[in-house]
Amino acid sequence: GPKTGAEKAAKGQIKPAWRGKPPWEKKGLSRSERVIAFCEVLPITAGVHAGRKLKLRPWQKEIINGIYRTDSDGVREVRQAVLTLPRKNGKTALVAALALAHLLGPEAEERGQVYSAASDRAQASILFNEMVAIICRIPAFSDRCHIKNFHKEITDTINGSVYTALSSDARKAHGLSPSFFCFDELAQSKSRELFDNFQTGTGARAEPLGIVISTQSADPHHVLSELVDFALSIEEGTLPPDPHFYGKVYAAPDDCDPWDEQVWFDCNPALDDFRSLEEMRSFAEQAKLLPQKEAVFRSL
Repeated sequence: GPKTGAEKAAKGQIKPAWRGKPPWEKKGLSRSERVIAFCEVLPITAGVHAGRKLKLRPWQKEIINGIYRTDSDGVREVRQAVLTLPRKNGKTALVAALALAHLLGPEAEERGQVYSAASDRAQASILFNEMVAIICRIPAFSDRCHIKNFHKEITDTINGSVYTALSSDARKAHGLSPSFFCFDELAQSKSRELFDNFQTGTGARAEPLGIVISTQSADPHHVLSELVDFALSIEEGTLPPDPHFYGKVYAAPDDCDPWDEQVWFDCNPALDDFRSLEEMRSFAEQAKLLPQKEAVFRSL
């Protein structure tokens, strides 16, 4: 497929990601351990760590362990996951890795349908471009993938699975049968129709999975706020645990001091790691002086 730009960007970084058998096929691994092993062979394609392999942090492994936990028969229990994170905490790299795991990795199935959704075409392109950049740096992946840039589509020619990036046109989700979908920045979506169409389309799959990963919504009636409230109610014990749902909410209390750096660390798991603390401090100083920036600082 037409992937010239991505191939040029990857020039000099293309090399075998492993020797012999893929690490996720090692005997004795649990389901979540296989997903983690897959993620950690993937390259980082941009930023100060570009060229290195993805090294999942303990908090990221906790999320994967929660989503890919299994019952006594080895069946993944979780069908819906919601993760809310402030900006620049590595959500794109994590979701790109999980989407690839379902397209051609340990979670792939024959003729699977893998989708990402976003509120507009530009946002939808971000995850697609990240996945293409990773594929073009791993020969074992690029040899088996057919990439259609214009249609934002990747086909695995071995297992027949297809990944497609969709924007806010909910009509496109009618008739689909997702084996995996992720909704990026659901908080920015003006309607819940696309999300609902994805969720209701998974009924024909044995172990479907939908992941929402987003900053939080200021609208208490937004579908994301409903998911966050559900996750918090389970965490607080006001609702019983739901084995088919996983929620992880990184957020500061409404009555917190937004200028307290400990609060920043509490709700930004990547802060002073791959999320810059200096940039955070700089933005905070400006936000103290400009009401418009303060609102952005508090919410994002």
